[in-house]
Amino acid sequence: HTRCQVVTGVQTCALPISPVSRLAAKANRNPVTLQGHLISKLGPEKYLFRDPSGSVAVIIENEDWNGLYIHRSDKVQIHGELRKAWFFPPAVNSAFIQKFPTERLSRQQY
Repeated sequence: HTRCQVVTGVQTCALPISPVSRLAAKANRNPVTLQGHLISKLGPEKYLFRDPSGSVAVIIENEDWNGLYIHRSDKVQIHGELRKAWFFPPAVNSAFIQKFPTERLSRQQY
């Protein structure tokens, strides 16, 4: 299981970031933390996640969204468990998702 804790109302997980390119070397049911973008919806509760090293399917159950609205340009961090099956590409089963604050441009930056 992913080691997460709530500190002053914010949930954090003590795992290093796992680049998508390194998931193939990890064992089934290994806890992982991804950082990047949800690019598209692949099916019910299944999404395509991408970071600079590659992409992977992520399963996010409806109750795990906690009211978040995420656009494909939003940066997210996903804590979950790697799932590998013999005939299927690896996927990550999300236990927790968080959205990074949006960086807003000031008038001087236009």
